Amino acid sequence: MKKIIKTFCLSALTALMLVSSTLAEGIWTNYNSRLNYINEITGDGDYIWCATNGGVVRWNRLDETYIKYTTEDGLANNKVRSIVVDADNVKWLGTENGVSSFDGTTLTTYTTEDGLSGNWIWSIAVDIDNVKWFGTLGGGLSSFDGTTWKTYTMEDGLADSTVYSIAVDTNNVKWFGTSGGVSSFDGTTWKTYTIEDGLGVNCVKAIAVDADNVKWFGTWGGGISSFDGTSWKTYTTEDGLTHNWVISIAIDDDNVKWFGTSRKGVSSFDGNTWKTYTKEDGLVDNVNISITIDTENKKWFGTEKGVSSFEGTTWISYTTKDGPLHDDVISIAVDKDNIKWFGTRDGLSSLDGTIWKAYTTTDGLIDNQVTAATVDADNVKWFGTSYGVSSFDGTTWKTYTTEDGLAKNLVKEIAVDADNVKWIGIFNGGVSSFDGTTWKTYSMEDGLADSTVTSIAVDTDNVKWFGTPEGVSCFDGMTWKTYTTEDGLVYNHVSSIAVDIDNIKWFGTAFGLSSFDGTLWKNYSTKDGLANNYVSAIAVDKDNVKWFGTYGSGVTRFNGTTWTTYSMEDGLEGNLIISIAVDADNIKWFGTGVLSKGVYSFNENIVSVENSQDIPADMDIRGNYPNPFNPSTTISFSIPEQGYVTLTVYDIIGSKVTTLVNKHMSAGSHSVIFNDSDLGSGVYLYRLESKGFSKMGKMLLMK
Repeated sequence: MKKIIKTFCLSALTALMLVSSTLAEGIWTNYNSRLNYINEITGDGDYIWCATNGGVVRWNRLDETYIKYTTEDGLANNKVRSIVVDADNVKWLGTENGVSSFDGTTLTTYTTEDGLSGNWIWSIAVDIDNVKWFGTLGGGLSSFDGTTWKTYTMEDGLADSTVYSIAVDTNNVKWFGTSGGVSSFDGTTWKTYTIEDGLGVNCVKAIAVDADNVKWFGTWGGGISSFDGTSWKTYTTEDGLTHNWVISIAIDDDNVKWFGTSRKGVSSFDGNTWKTYTKEDGLVDNVNISITIDTENKKWFGTEKGVSSFEGTTWISYTTKDGPLHDDVISIAVDKDNIKWFGTRDGLSSLDGTIWKAYTTTDGLIDNQVTAATVDADNVKWFGTSYGVSSFDGTTWKTYTTEDGLAKNLVKEIAVDADNVKWIGIFNGGVSSFDGTTWKTYSMEDGLADSTVTSIAVDTDNVKWFGTPEGVSCFDGMTWKTYTTEDGLVYNHVSSIAVDIDNIKWFGTAFGLSSFDGTLWKNYSTKDGLANNYVSAIAVDKDNVKWFGTYGSGVTRFNGTTWTTYSMEDGLEGNLIISIAVDADNIKWFGTGVLSKGVYSFNENIVSVENSQDIPADMDIRGNYPNPFNPSTTISFSIPEQGYVTLTVYDIIGSKVTTLVNKHMSAGSHSVIFNDSDLGSGVYLYRLESKGFSKMGKMLLMK
């Protein structure tokens, strides 16, 4: 049995086009892993459609590309629970905020205002008459024939008001799985079956009908039950099923039954023999399996970490690469090539501006939960984990643990000083330093405030600053000093540290922010303009502007005079910020935490991006207006077809100033407002590139 892992290339990604915000000067862009969390999967000729936590993905089986559809395209909600294709090839998408239909061109949404019994859709099926049936969370059942909506509840005969699954048998009888058993409806009469009749348990998560019109029911904890119209049978782990929590069922062309489970992969049953398939066999993940069978009898499995296909011999796994491996981005670093590195709970991801790459323990990383990331003077990347430190020079991975000299393996933070010495903050282990040859450890006995080091920064004098639960300690190579609330620190538990261009130290705590210029301490809180007093991350950009990530209230920007806060209303989808980094183009990158939405970038040089749907014949730069300009100008361009587009500004000697656009964009005319008040007068060039073609433009800044 073969295993193959593939990454689908992005064919069109209209949802990740740059979108202007009227509340914030600049463009927010989100990258996340939600496309890989598959809730349901279905086939449509050459395409596989996936209902995900980040919208709907249409995979092309032939050219290995995909297209994503989100709320920005007209989808009712990005959390899509169910998907089905009707007799007219219209796709019906059940979300947590209504149903959307897609005819290949237009997305149309239906909610309770249109006649739907409830907006949270768990399941959808299409009957022989092309009537659509929608199971809701707590709202019963709705049917729609294209004109009329009907609602069915427990008063009509439905077993329960939450309908998890729907199937239609060869007699056009509808079967509904609920938390109170299974109900059937032939158009006139309702019947309900429960454990008293022979059902394994009453909570039915999946239903399928085989070639013999036998109904198969996947239950939550009770395995599989089958019903031929007369007799009930139940199958559990004792019979060969991999797990009793079954959430999906599909029947292939050979009448083999396939069962997806919530935690332990997939089982198949041909009527005699049970087989089980897991990650060890080639399945991309064992969790929350959904199943569909394509026109070639190939099996497709949706999981929490992507899609796998199986034709009987070879497993192929597909994952989207639009974002980090996990949406909890714990650490971020930018290397000397301006490549961004994101440490997550499921491994490491890098982004070079175009291509995402993933690294895990399979590649050489010591552990997949990456708690810290930094880059040294030689452009070697260093990553802290719960099991030690890994370094990566672009080719070779190295690992360091307590056996090599590290104080303890649970690493909280890493920083590099002016001598290229690595400083590693440990949980309950003090600080370890490594100069490439020798390891040293410093503890409370040496002068460190506490044995747990949560944050590290190095100032312009090469003094190291260590945040701990008991205050801040600094070390100049000879002498240790500790500062606490008695000295002026707002709170002793320091979660983050950064040093600005003026060598002022900034300390984030759970009760506000402190700054220290070497003599004077200042404290800041929500009364001053901070979004939240719990400051979980700090970074300083090239303009010496301070950026403070908060625990639950977004990001606050402070230029020394004015405080500005950015939250979900401005472009962030998650307000819990746990990491920040600034790249070579002065673009800010924000990693979000639990229940948040991945990584965000914020480009202040772009004020807005607009798009016209008029499709041009050729790629063209239409110039910039005004020209000359001060300090902003609008650059207009057009592309004849969707694709990856970059628009980069250079000075007259060819040095890059900034990248204005670096995304997939739809065909049509676009405009970008470029604003950089810090540039000097002179001629600047901008270069448009897409699909191997490029064009140049020229603009004059006059101050």
